[in-house]
Amino acid sequence: MSKFAFEMEDLPREARIFAEKAARTIIEAQDNIESVTDIAILLEVMGITKDELEQNGFENIYDLAVYINGFVEFFEVKQDEKEVINSFLVKVPSKKKRMVESVAMIFPWMASLALFLVSGVSLWMASGLPSEDITVLMIGVFAGIFVTQGPLEVFQRLFIMNHNQLNTSAAKRTIRRNFYFVSVTVGITVFLFILFGYISNISPDLVLLSVMSLVTVSMHRASYMIVYALKKLKILVVSYSAALVSLFVTYYLTWYIIPDMLERYLASLGLAFAVLSISAFYAYHKTFNSSSKHEAHPSFYKSPKGITNTINARFIVQMWDSIPYYFLGTFLFIIMFGDRLLSWAFNPALDSTKTSLPLLFNTTYHSGADPAMLVFLATSIVQYMIMSGFYEELSNITLMNKTTQVNSVDKFLKRRYKKLILVSLATSSLVVIGLSYLGPEMMVQLGASEISLDILIVSSIGNVFISIFVANIMFATFMNRVKALAIIAMFAAVILVIGGLYFAQTGFEYIVYAYLGAAFASAVLSTAYVMRTIRKATNIYFARFS
Repeated sequence: MSKFAFEMEDLPREARIFAEKAARTIIEAQDNIESVTDIAILLEVMGITKDELEQNGFENIYDLAVYINGFVEFFEVKQDEKEVINSFLVKVPSKKKRMVESVAMIFPWMASLALFLVSGVSLWMASGLPSEDITVLMIGVFAGIFVTQGPLEVFQRLFIMNHNQLNTSAAKRTIRRNFYFVSVTVGITVFLFILFGYISNISPDLVLLSVMSLVTVSMHRASYMIVYALKKLKILVVSYSAALVSLFVTYYLTWYIIPDMLERYLASLGLAFAVLSISAFYAYHKTFNSSSKHEAHPSFYKSPKGITNTINARFIVQMWDSIPYYFLGTFLFIIMFGDRLLSWAFNPALDSTKTSLPLLFNTTYHSGADPAMLVFLATSIVQYMIMSGFYEELSNITLMNKTTQVNSVDKFLKRRYKKLILVSLATSSLVVIGLSYLGPEMMVQLGASEISLDILIVSSIGNVFISIFVANIMFATFMNRVKALAIIAMFAAVILVIGGLYFAQTGFEYIVYAYLGAAFASAVLSTAYVMRTIRKATNIYFARFS
């Protein structure tokens, strides 16, 4: 230590005033001084000259820093600890806001299903079309969802991460990679469709219809990834409302211009997807064209949004890390819709209909299985309400509790999981009871038979288990334990396919029991896994940041 440090008390009044002014300036720049070194660095930044030091009796910057260190804490503004913590707390969305968001997120499914049940026309199908046309259109729809479900799970996660980090360059790159990957996958699928049509001697017109449906659905889902990822709910609701209205109006008011039902439906469908595409472009434009120059930053600060070139992450590495999410999304789709495709293959109408198709849309099966989806849709609303704001609540708990109080985090996680499962079970069960009561009348309105009613009841019970499986997926995703859930989904999909082929031998209506078995297996196995994992939920949560 300098000899000067022991002679500080002999400084003249002007030197002490000089040092106090420097101390106040230091505290204004940094309110938490840890060492003499910190003071010395800040004094250097302040630009104190050697002449000023000598005029006030200091040999160098270090001597002044030692002197200031003796009293600098008196200039610090002592804040209440609670006020400091409160300044870092995150606002948790209200229940009303979460309710609105949850309804808006599933609005496309609910509105499309409602329009189809009322008018017989929707974004995926129109009743009254020839069975062959409906079959190839729906094959394209299912294939489009199948080939895009995995990529969307992967690229949506990457996009959200890039966007939250203000890494605009990487976010745009992720969107491009999403389109490239989906385009290549769709291109391969189109080639397989054409090859299969040629080998099976299927009409080129039917193959073309299927290809059109596949490409349209795939590109739409890829373009709306940004809308769902950023929860642009106004765009979502307005765009789908406009699309469904345009579809309905065009289909029913242009019959005198386009008398052919199929051509009229394709024209109305094309207009509807054009509306949706415009909305997707608007969402992209609004997200990336907001200039950072309007933000309140100092002149010397450059926002991360303004950086146009960042490190290019390797695509193969990103895909490898996201394989569990890819397979989880893909196999979950197989579980939820695979029974319908199996019912097409064992449709009795195949024997009496002159068609070259190996499958035929099974109206009887869909009349029961499609309305049963109301169980899953209703449960999705309450699940979203429970889990939305979950991260914010947990972040606030970790701030308000000390390290030794980690039990509070553990209790919160376990209570939230218990609430999620119980509410999901209660909601889905209530909807099943409602469908059981209203089922006969619904079947009359749809012109369906008793077979469809039986399928409705069994399928709705299966959707109770699917809702539990989805709840477990939500919690496992939070804990970064998705790999086991992907394996469970794959196992359940195998149960569905093997069980469906077995039950179909005695009648297509029994395929629904394979769906019930697959749903039950996925719910039980996933619950057992999450229950075992949640025993060390706190350790898993904090391990994410290590």
